[in-house]
Amino acid sequence: MIATALLLAATHAHAGDLVIQVEPVSIYVDGRRVEMDPVTGRVKLRGLRGVHVVEVRDPSGVVLAHSEVRVPPRQNVRLVFDGAGMRPIAPPAPPPQPVGPEPMDGATFTLLMSEVSKLSFGDDKLGAIELAAARSWFTTDQVGQLIDQMSFGDDKIAVVKLTRTRIVDMDRAFTLASRFDFSNDAEEAMDLLRAVRTP
Repeated sequence: MIATALLLAATHAHAGDLVIQVEPVSIYVDGRRVEMDPVTGRVKLRGLRGVHVVEVRDPSGVVLAHSEVRVPPRQNVRLVFDGAGMRPIAPPAPPPQPVGPEPMDGATFTLLMSEVSKLSFGDDKLGAIELAAARSWFTTDQVGQLIDQMSFGDDKIAVVKLTRTRIVDMDRAFTLASRFDFSNDAEEAMDLLRAVRTP
């Protein structure tokens, strides 16, 4: 003997539907018996709000189970009667929250590195990196490898300029200082990274 009650929020605020599917028991809401659809075996009650008492009774009127149900505005409440008692059914879990942008995958980054290494001039290399950075995110290590592709300090700093707002692990950005041959270049790169405001 299983009865299922579903308190559903309606399209407008502070209202709900009560959907119940049962056999061979009767359902009472706030002391009133509710009739089920003979085809679907369900009942819908609209305009519910606040606390309501739901009872499951046998054909002779004996209460088999009861529950006080709070219907929050615009939310669903589900109950199930399993023959022994009534218990709430947990609502579906919300979709997982995004944890942040994903860095370029290894295969794509390897392809980018291959293309950058084939180019002879710093400006061409920077053009390829700029194109990739427009739509991709990088780890600090990936940015370091791109810096290593450059021969001159200005070009190395330019890599930082192009990627600094696209780094997923900014807490490790300080490690990029070691990718520079001269301390003044490293300091300029660190200044650029310090200026990035993370949410």
